[in-house]
Amino acid sequence: MSGAADGGGDHLVTAGELATYLRRQFRTEVEDVESVTQDGQRNYQNLVIDRGGVQVDDVIVRLPGSARDGQ
Repeated sequence: MSGAADGGGDHLVTAGELATYLRRQFRTEVEDVESVTQDGQRNYQNLVIDRGGVQVDDVIVRLPGSARDGQ
């Protein structure tokens, strides 16, 4: 991981930061994925992230250079 998901710049990636990063990357990479429902209605696909029991502020990844690493 290069740290692109670290929105706070603190070398800690939370579940919320990771979810936001993944949604933005999906939108950038996939752009508009058009689909049609069974009723013939047009819509677009979105990335759905299920965190389960993980809270939005829970730290998922500690990047090199974090305070815990002593750097």
